[in-house]
Formats: sequence, structure tokens, C-alpha cells
Amino acid sequence: MSDPYLGTRTLMRAFLDAVLPPGAIWHPAPGGDFDHFLDGLGDNLQATHDAIVQLAYIRDPWRTPFLDELEREYGVTPNAQLSESTRRAYLASIKYGRNRKSTLDTLQRALDDAGLGVGGYGLMVFANDPPVDPSPFMGFTYQMYLGGGNTQYLGYNTGGITRAFLGVAAGGGVWLVNGEPYVPVPNYESLGGSESYLGYVRSGSVGGYYLGQYYSISYQPITVASPSDPTTWPCVFFLAAAATRDGSGHITALTMATVPANLRQRLVEIVMRLKPLHTWAALMVSFS
Repeated sequence: MSDPYLGTRTLMRAFLDAVLPPGAIWHPAPGGDFDHFLDGLGDNLQATHDAIVQLAYIRDPWRTPFLDELEREYGVTPNAQLSESTRRAYLASIKYGRNRKSTLDTLQRALDDAGLGVGGYGLMVFANDPPVDPSPFMGFTYQMYLGGGNTQYLGYNTGGITRAFLGVAAGGGVWLVNGEPYVPVPNYESLGGSESYLGYVRSGSVGGYYLGQYYSISYQPITVASPSDPTTWPCVFFLAAAATRDGSGHITALTMATVPANLRQRLVEIVMRLKPLHTWAALMVSFS
């Protein structure tokens, strides 16, 4: 508010002026010591007033001052790499999204709304119907082995063409069934000064013998094997950029989608929130 004698005042400074006793002594000269004292007192009360007012919006996704805490309450992992407006919009969709059935159509709409599906990064949901074995689309196959016999070699010549393969191939899909489980793995420094292990690691475990000094723990994702029982294949669905089907409707090929790495957790949360409990989600997604 504005006063010709007192100038611009905050709400709480105006409150102080209003409750002061009558009399000229309680009408401070502008710019004087008493005027400055009341300004300071008003600023202190104003900060408390503003904080209390914000509590009215503590559970409002659009205006809460405690965004991180409200996200965690609704099962959303805070992601500082995303803009605040994006985080608030997603949180609002979680809080106010009621009675959403766990169907593939519902999941597709959620991906679209989050910018991961149609109109965004093009991620589509495909039912495994008629069912096919999902294992060819999942995991990786190494292209070159050390001492690999008749496998591909670095610089191997076939048909007059020198071929060099170093890496992995095959489906590239990743299973998402009950979240993303990780196992802690100790890191040892070898005598050569690197993180290399000297010795061996027992297959399927993190145990083994090492020659070096322990210095940290890292977390490695647990690889989920594809279901081998054909009766469970109808419980699988794919998330990919595109799918190719044969004349009978069976999926024969899937196109990998590309999604920014900072949206990985968002994608996992959406899928885990909406997919039926008994289903297996096959993520044909490359995170960059």
C-alpha cells in the first residue's frame, strides 16, 4: 500500500501502523530511526506471513513450495534435470489421475501425456498378440570374443572385405517386471593401478578372488531372463518405436526408440505405475 507520508509499505508494515496507539509520537517521520525500525519489524513479520500463506498450497502440485517432498509422497522420483514446470505438470497428472485402469491403452495415453509417446519421442505400446517368443528381441549377443574360434575377428577378411566388429548386437531390449533391481558390487584396485579384477568371479555371483585393494561399491543391474514358458508369452508387451508383423499378425521385428537419459526414471515410473502386475514390459529403448 502507499501513503503520501510513509511511502510504500508491506502488508505487515501497514498492520503495524494500524495498531500503533494514537498520537503524534506514534506517527514516525519518514526516513527517521523509528520509521526504519518499523520497516525492519514489518519485514520480519512479512517473511513469516508469506511462509504461512504458502502452506495453503503445500499439497497443490502447481504451487507447492515443497515440490520434492510432494513428488516423493506420490511415488515420483525428483529429477532436477527436468524443468520445474515439467515436473509440476507430471505430478499433477499423478495426483489428479483417478480410476485409471491398468490397460495398454491407458499406458499409451500416459506416455503421450508425458511427451514420451505420440507427439514426443514416439514410444508406442504393442501387445504380444498373437504371442511370439520375446527372447530374440531381448538382451545382447557379443560380436567378438577373445579367442573366439570361428566368431568375428577384428580385421577378419571375408570375400575380399576386411570386417571389424567390436561390440554387441541382437535385440537390445531390457525387461521391466518389478522395477529395476540392482546388486552391489565391490570395486578393487588391481596391482596395475586400474579397476581390473585379477582372478575370477564366480558365475552368477559377485563373489570370487581378487588381487588388489577394495575402494568403493558400485551397483549393477540384475539381468532378467526372458520367460521360457510359451504359456506366459501373452503376458509380455513391448514398448518400441515401431513393430513389424507378418501375415498372421505375429511380431517379427521391433524398432528401437530413442529417449533422453534424464527421462529414464520417468519412463520406468509410468510403466510400473500402470502396467498390470502379472505382465512383463519389454523396453526396446535406447537412452542417450
